[in-house]
Amino acid sequence: MANNSALLALAELMKSGENSDLTFKCNGHDFKVHKLVVCGQSPVIKAALSPCFEEGRTNTINMNAFDHQTVGRLVRYLYTGDYDDSDGDSMKVDEEGDDSAVANSNSTPRYREPNVESLTIHIKVNSIGDYYGISKLMSLANVKLQNVFPPKGYRGIPCNIESPPWVLSLPNAVKLALESSGDVELLEILSAETANNISALVVTDDLKQMDDVSDFAFMVFKNCALEIQRHVRLNMALASQCTHNHRKIDELEKKVKEWESKDQLNNKTIEGLHERLIAPQKKRKTGNVTYF
Repeated sequence: MANNSALLALAELMKSGENSDLTFKCNGHDFKVHKLVVCGQSPVIKAALSPCFEEGRTNTINMNAFDHQTVGRLVRYLYTGDYDDSDGDSMKVDEEGDDSAVANSNSTPRYREPNVESLTIHIKVNSIGDYYGISKLMSLANVKLQNVFPPKGYRGIPCNIESPPWVLSLPNAVKLALESSGDVELLEILSAETANNISALVVTDDLKQMDDVSDFAFMVFKNCALEIQRHVRLNMALASQCTHNHRKIDELEKKVKEWESKDQLNNKTIEGLHERLIAPQKKRKTGNVTYF
């Protein structure tokens, strides 16, 4: 309960900006914050507020390199330990308290089709976390990004199905990550998802036009994708053949059982005939026996 109360108090402090002693400025938007909350989480901001720097003398941090929605999510994280990826106000706090939001962020979400905007949001949050040295925010953004992508059972787009928008947006997402963040874990997540959908991506120009993809590398990707498609078709053919063979085996087993049943019936019939034919002969032989 004490922890919940503290989170609610910080959330209220964030919304009110009361007794603020530091301002984040971002493209015409001012975010009133508190050094006590911010400096313990960001060594970069703490260092920038030294009296020998302009930021320290003016108690102002210029964040024009980021959009104000991303800065809003940074502020929300600093006060609540979480942020949202909705299109609404990123500074909004749930009435039931941010402890539930934090708990929900750590739980396994139900699968829904990935949203293109969500990819961009989490990459931008990772980027601002990287810029200001907030490693826990980077990790949270990576977890949220990973949860946006389909679970393993849903991964991979069959060759004959049109790729959804989020798959086609992966090259732009990778480009944004390469340009804005130095987080290796973020790139690992994006590279893995790109590899999962390489067959769909090689038919678009976006992947080829990335500065980090040479013509030769793109040719390698394309041939890898063709090889993957070949194996997919082969596996589908084998699966179909296996299904056909299993059906044939089931039919044969059914016939064998029918034959066994008929064979048992025939044996019983033969035994019955044998009893009827042999038994009278035994009786006649027994009746003709001569005793001395």
